[in-house]
Amino acid sequence: GGVPQLGRLPHLDPLTGETLRDAMVAGFDLALIAGGE
Repeated sequence: GGVPQLGRLPHLDPLTGETLRDAMVAGFDLALIAGGE
């Protein structure tokens, strides 16, 4: 347990998982920036 499943689902190919992860990272960065101001 404790392992994030997002981007690791069997029906997602690596390319989709990579894109999803990149989008999540970008969104997280934006949230940090918005929360820090």
